[in-house]
Parts: sequence; C-alpha cells; structure tokens
Amino acid sequence: MTYNPVNDAPVANDVSISTNEDTAVEIALSGSDVDGDILTYSIVTSPSHGTLGEISGNKVSYTPTANYNGSDSFTFKANDGTVDSNATTVSITVIPPPVISNQLTSNPSETSITITWTTDNPSTSRVVYDTYDTVSHSVLGAAPNYDYANSTVEDSTKVTSHSVGLTGLTAGTTYYYRTVSHGSPESVGEEQTFKTTSVTTTTSTDGGGGETAVAQPSVCNDQKPGSAPLLLSAVSNGVNSITLNWAKANDPTSYYLVTFGTKPGEQLYGNPNV
Repeated sequence: MTYNPVNDAPVANDVSISTNEDTAVEIALSGSDVDGDILTYSIVTSPSHGTLGEISGNKVSYTPTANYNGSDSFTFKANDGTVDSNATTVSITVIPPPVISNQLTSNPSETSITITWTTDNPSTSRVVYDTYDTVSHSVLGAAPNYDYANSTVEDSTKVTSHSVGLTGLTAGTTYYYRTVSHGSPESVGEEQTFKTTSVTTTTSTDGGGGETAVAQPSVCNDQKPGSAPLLLSAVSNGVNSITLNWAKANDPTSYYLVTFGTKPGEQLYGNPNV
C-alpha cells in the first residue's frame, strides 16, 4: 500500500507596524507551512495612502504618501510552490509630527535660562535661538537651524515633557527662539522671546555703610555717615567696568581706596582711576 502525502496550504499571518510621516519602513511578511516548504509572497491589494517596493524574500518596503498621516493597509498571500495561503492584512499607522505646546521659560539669569515645552507624541528636544542683530525670523528658514545663529545639541531621548538649558548668553539681552522636536519630519514651535537679567554690581563702602545692588544700567544712591564719603551713583559701563561718583567726606581726604567683590566679606582692594 502506497501513501501519497497531502500538501497542506501555507498560512499567512496578520502584521501591524507603524512609521513616522514621510518616512519609509521595511516590513517583514509573516507566514508558515506545516510541510516545511519554502514560501514566497505576493501582494493581493495595494495600500491606499502609500507605495510598496519589490518583495525580497519576505521583506517589502512601504513609503507613505507625502504629508499623509493616519491608517493604511494592504493584503498579501504566501505560496508554498503549489497552493496559496489565505490573503491576510498588513495594518499600518502613519504617525504625524509631534504637536508642540506650553512653551515656557524659567530660571533666567545674566547668562542662562531654561526652556520647557510639551509634545503630544514622544520626540527629541532641541532649541534654536538668536538675537535680531543680523537677521529677521518672521519667516521660518531652512533646517537644521531655520536661520537662527545658535542651536543646542539635540537630545535624542524621546519624551513628551521637554527641558533644555541655554548657557553662555549675554546679560540684559533679548533673545528669540524656537523649540524643535524631531519625529519625522521635525516640528518647530512658534517663535518666542526671553530676556536675560542685567548685570548686578554690589558696592561696599567705608564707615559702616551698607551695600547697594545696582542693575545695569540703573543708578543707585547710598546714604553714608557724615564722616565717610557719600556715594552718589554707581553705573555699569559694560563687562568689567563701572563708574563711581561720590562726594568728599567732611574730613580732608587726598586718597581713596575702592573695595569691590561679589560676596560680602570677600572683597578685593584696588586703586581707582580718579
């Protein structure tokens, strides 16, 4: 008695994948055969919102239509050399670029600030920023810096709550910035602005007088005991420069010594240019 084996049809399996908007993705088609036959694959119906490349083994590339996001699908079948499998579906989700919102600044200082924002999808974090000294940013320029002079290094960790610190800024200066979160393509936030704080100078005086904080370019007044010189004003002229004006003490004075520093009790002494 001779037994002729019966060929069983292969089985094709459903597949689900996702990709970012405007980003191609390689898809592995899935199937099995109880007889152990080598399978080949073919497309039954094409996707509605993208295109497929040539099948290589069990791999096929899918490219979404430009600027499309949402759901898409196509069907395929497997063949064991004799019979086809059932047709089955590849379900595709095309993810839109992240939506940027809640752009805020915090912890401003003379040379630094923190910028925070949120996105609806996990994405990377970057900030481009500049002053208006050389260029207007009313129209968004080309990537990667969109015509801004400075950019932070992209943090590739994908999150929905973003925080980026800017350092090396100039005191008392207005900056313009945009937040950038990378899905594919990048999302760029609306232009925002912040201003760093002005340089603050602390002046210490003789005769038991107090200290006066002076915000550039404001002028401060200080009251002294009658036996000490009277400070009339202290004006910052820029980095490492300040002009002091004072009235003489009641006692004859022919020489002045100026103390200066950033902390009480830790001052330096120098001969002023008077």
